[in-house]
Amino acid sequence: MHMKLYGMMMTGVRNPISNNSLIYIIMKESDKFLCKAICDGVWKTGFLVEFDKTPLKEFNQLYKFQLITPDGIFPVTNVNSICGNSCFLDKNEKYIFDGDIVVMTKDNASLTAEIVYYNGAYRVKDEFTSNIANCVPLHEVYYEREFEVIKNIHDDEY
Repeated sequence: MHMKLYGMMMTGVRNPISNNSLIYIIMKESDKFLCKAICDGVWKTGFLVEFDKTPLKEFNQLYKFQLITPDGIFPVTNVNSICGNSCFLDKNEKYIFDGDIVVMTKDNASLTAEIVYYNGAYRVKDEFTSNIANCVPLHEVYYEREFEVIKNIHDDEY
């Protein structure tokens, strides 16, 4: 059995996938590979997996992508809601994901923007930038501003 794990490849995995404590340990060690997605109307955070065949009894064949969390395996019911982790934290210690709407604050000025993934980098798309290629990379502005995630562009879809 093979499965594609977002960000890395694992083969021959059977028992460890159903061992929640092992999944939790892996997640804590590899936060940079975390994704979030809408699973049955609820945001879940975990590893995005694409199975090439049915590996487990609890696997739902109707959904190609699954999210593995410490609480179990959940089918991604809204594929468009899959958001990658930028590995940056906002002021509330929450990860900033692709598709998040953030408020950036510097001194007394603030600006609302969307985090987008384009051309190998997470970028800040504000109301003044119409061409996504011209959006500034998140890592270039992260350390000079305070970020707060206020919502995600897919919040209204579940």
